[in-house]
Amino acid sequence: MAKPVKDPLAMPILASGSVLLLLAVLFLLSSLASTISQNSVRHGPDTGLSSPAVEQNLKPLGTVVTVDKTIAPKVRSGQEIFAATCTACHTSGVLGAPKLDQADWTARIGNGLQGLMNSALQGKGQMPARGGNPSLTDEEVQAAVNYMLDQAGVKLAN
Repeated sequence: MAKPVKDPLAMPILASGSVLLLLAVLFLLSSLASTISQNSVRHGPDTGLSSPAVEQNLKPLGTVVTVDKTIAPKVRSGQEIFAATCTACHTSGVLGAPKLDQADWTARIGNGLQGLMNSALQGKGQMPARGGNPSLTDEEVQAAVNYMLDQAGVKLAN
């Protein structure tokens, strides 16, 4: 059997490695103790934040608004509907929309109010149904049509 060869540098390297490992462990333990000491509460709670600042941080970010469906919505007048929905196209005549001018409406009143209402409710040409506002009720659409006819000076025979 062969005799093991002994390295003369093995013992000094092992000893210096063990010392370095021991120093690293001591340094880590010292850092841990220092961190615990600095972050622990010594004399009661931290009152660095004032009460208003705490209240500001804890207040809700938003609110939830609920709608009571039992309350009937306010019925808007034809003028209000026109101003909110119809005026964008019917004031300037965009895409062939009849302006508030008697000549523009004369050709359209052949089918009477019911024909105008069908066009307004279902859409016609480039105009979407209900003028693009699906929240309008049939009564509000009729009020808007009546308003536009009145402004154009058109009278329908009943």
